[in-house]
Amino acid sequence: MMGSRTSLQGNIYHLNEADPKDVLELLVSYGITGTDYDVYTVDEYANIPTDGLNFTEWDMRCGTANEVASDLVELDVTFMLWEDPAQEWLGELHMHHPTLGVFAAQCDADGNALMQDYMLKRLMGESVVWASIVARADRLLGVTYQKKFAKLVNDEKVST
Repeated sequence: MMGSRTSLQGNIYHLNEADPKDVLELLVSYGITGTDYDVYTVDEYANIPTDGLNFTEWDMRCGTANEVASDLVELDVTFMLWEDPAQEWLGELHMHHPTLGVFAAQCDADGNALMQDYMLKRLMGESVVWASIVARADRLLGVTYQKKFAKLVNDEKVST
């Protein structure tokens, strides 16, 4: 995938203890400046709306999502980001929440985690109770993270 390009999208939900200036500088260092309509400033990162601050960049080097995610985790930022599939490769989804830790999976162009058949077969072979399969599938697909992010959007504390 060397030299391949794709788009990268994401949402910063909460900075936790991170300095807004550090987050902005980090994202700008990767060429992530905001959306098609806005170039974000430190003030916007300091005052993230309850539904998060989203960003989109249409022309990124493949593999950038992994690097950005790693750096955001070091800053302890609560986020979700993904890069779209490119050529024959699936996309990459990365999420971080302080109480759940780091999540990474392959994804589609909408940032939906994908479970490959071997994962599902292994999961079904390990579990005899349907509820257990559902709970484990939720973890593999990042549903647990999405539920935590929904709580943040509904203005609950990040540590819940």
